Amino acid sequence: MNKNSLRTAITTVAIATAIVGIGAGTANARPTAIPDPAPRVGVLLGSDALVDPGENWTCTIRQGATVGTENGTGLTMNRHVVINPMVGDWQPGPVSGFCVGPQGLQPLAPGAAAG
Repeated sequence: MNKNSLRTAITTVAIATAIVGIGAGTANARPTAIPDPAPRVGVLLGSDALVDPGENWTCTIRQGATVGTENGTGLTMNRHVVINPMVGDWQPGPVSGFCVGPQGLQPLAPGAAAG
């Protein structure tokens, strides 16, 4: 392969990677759980990116023996729903869980926490 062919191939791969990365921004949006600033310890369910206003997610959050499930539509970085525990009470700290929505089964975004 001569130098020009090699440069063209490398440039093509770089451009294709950039296009895929740009297009993946909203396609990879997923729910996240953040500390609730209300007076009692809680968890807010939102999204780590802008999503379709009609996108609906059902999420189950767990922290030790405490579990909560909530349904959220149109979640964004600034629009959240409260996740109330069905069993136990939230404590400040990390939570784990998963959500089911238009992109299938998704784990919570990194950094999910109650507070």
